[in-house]
Amino acid sequence: MKITLALALVATACATGTRIVFQVPSQTREDAIAESSIVWDGSVLNIPQHTEKLENTNSVAVNALQTANKALKLAKEAIDKIADFKATPGPKGERGMDGEDGEDGEDGKDGKDGKPGPKGDRGMHGEDGEDGEDGKDGKHGKPGKPGPKGERGDATGASDALKKANAAYDVAKSALSDIHETPLLFAAFDKSKCVGGTIDVKTRTCNCPAGFTGGGPYEEGTTYPPCIADPCVDADSGIEGNFLKCVHGTIAGTTGSCRCECGTTGFTGLQCDVCAPGRGREGDKCVACKHPEYNNQESHEAECSPQTCPKGQGVTSDEGWSSKGGNCELCGKNFESLSNDDGQCVPKACQSTDPNGGAYWDCGTGTVSGTYGKCECNCYRTGYSGKSCENALPCQKTDSTALAGYKSCASGQKLTGKTGNCKCEDERDPYEDYRCWSKYRRDKGACGSDSDAHEDRYECAYYVKNWPHLCQFCSSWSQCQDFYAAWEEFPADALK
Repeated sequence: MKITLALALVATACATGTRIVFQVPSQTREDAIAESSIVWDGSVLNIPQHTEKLENTNSVAVNALQTANKALKLAKEAIDKIADFKATPGPKGERGMDGEDGEDGEDGKDGKDGKPGPKGDRGMHGEDGEDGEDGKDGKHGKPGKPGPKGERGDATGASDALKKANAAYDVAKSALSDIHETPLLFAAFDKSKCVGGTIDVKTRTCNCPAGFTGGGPYEEGTTYPPCIADPCVDADSGIEGNFLKCVHGTIAGTTGSCRCECGTTGFTGLQCDVCAPGRGREGDKCVACKHPEYNNQESHEAECSPQTCPKGQGVTSDEGWSSKGGNCELCGKNFESLSNDDGQCVPKACQSTDPNGGAYWDCGTGTVSGTYGKCECNCYRTGYSGKSCENALPCQKTDSTALAGYKSCASGQKLTGKTGNCKCEDERDPYEDYRCWSKYRRDKGACGSDSDAHEDRYECAYYVKNWPHLCQFCSSWSQCQDFYAAWEEFPADALK
């Protein structure tokens, strides 16, 4: 007889997810939905009857695991107790009987000592039975007979207990192993329970990757021992994700999140090796550049450098200094900057040819030297002296190579005047006999007393200038009386 089963398979979408309905002819649609539907809600697959059985089985497995662990614990305790029992000595064997006295013998040599009775048999791990007492020495007779052996101690109970304990241990261990081997123990197979590692399903072990410490075999509970990230290493190479070279900082973090802490070094960047513009390396630190140094680039090992400027420009002040550069200014009229200098406007060399060329200093016929602000004139052999060679010196007739102030005079003449106005004159003073005279005797006071002004030409010139009609410069009083108009002024050449 054949039985035919008609099955309608219908897939529908419902509010709780996707539903697969198994319907037989004898079922209504409502009964099929309620009794024979498989529902997937996106995370859990619910199979009526089977899902519940799996959950019950898992619960049983967990209970079995707990029972096996208890059995294992009890077996270990039994073994420990048996070991203590085995270490306890067995009962002593009974003491052997004394040997009989030997008969008196003939006088002669002393008989040998009687041999000791045999030792009692050793009990299981018990102490040996005591030796039987020696037979008394016969007087010159045979030795006494040995006493009988002591009985052996009994260890049958300890041996049976050990066998049972070992058997219980093996059963508990086997049960525990069987439970660990079943996928129903979800914690041993769920990869989320091995934090940071991967599960070896054969050995039930959480294996940690390089750079992590921990993990190990599953024992019991809901998770494996976790894999903990190792501290990062300051190095150029090593385990991937566990090393980073900190050039100027300190290593920090753990595998997968290594970082360098730059602290007070002044450096920045992933490896603490970046020195920002306006700063430069000084030892193990990145410090701000100070006048007259700068750095206009992001660098790694560069130090602050002296500011340099194009030709004709330079740094004239440290006010408003920028450590990133841009401190160059055009040099002033009296300053200059070369193309390869250190960026400073320096005073120009003094010159006396171009009044508009900067650092100009007029030295007349002399030569100028020094730099602006410290110009000096060299008046050597020019016939002049002074800061700008502006003071004419008396003429001279000894150094013909002098640029000025030299004049040669004939015999009987003398050189007079100063540079630029040198003269040769007769050596006799034409005013040799001249002196101050009053026109009238009554006006002598106008030319001073007889001792004043008469011989001092400079004083005489004073009186003549102030009272020309009363005081004159004459060779005699009678000449003054003639009073020529030409004498109303004191002759200028009389003072040379």
